[in-house]
Amino acid sequence: LGAFGFYVFRGIGSIGWTPILGEITSENDREKYSSKLFLYFNIAYFISILSLIVTLEFWDSIGTFQLVIVLGCVLGFFSAYNVFLVPESNTPKRSASVPLREAMNFIFKYPEGRKLIWIQTIYFIGVTLTVPYSMLALKEGYNIRDYKAMSFMLIQLIGGIVISLIFKKLIDQVGPKK
Repeated sequence: LGAFGFYVFRGIGSIGWTPILGEITSENDREKYSSKLFLYFNIAYFISILSLIVTLEFWDSIGTFQLVIVLGCVLGFFSAYNVFLVPESNTPKRSASVPLREAMNFIFKYPEGRKLIWIQTIYFIGVTLTVPYSMLALKEGYNIRDYKAMSFMLIQLIGGIVISLIFKKLIDQVGPKK
């Protein structure tokens, strides 16, 4: 039930991200904002995993795990409240009023949109299948503790930070595109 609720709200947040991005950026700075945001996301993720590793190294108990979940919920509510404070224009309302059939027809006629959907689908499936199972295989296959298994996530996050930096440089060179 907890995992289902987490992924439902995560899905809602993923869908709601695009209108918010349109509200707080202009066409000229959207790409730079996105690249910086994902860079900051990966850095924050790195720091949070590092702090979780240190915490679990010294206090590896079910109580610590429960405290991490409670802290995550509190931070999630705080973040949701801050997003709620962003003033909303009529753009998301107009976007939500488009019938699903009309949106699907547009996507089928727009090859770049289809490619993007397929690429994102493959990416999310890959991440969903790779990260948890690699952690489980590492933890159970080699019988290592949680904090050591999670330290391998830091390597993955360093890759995300490097790619974010590379794409930021690339976007700075290319500039805004439709």
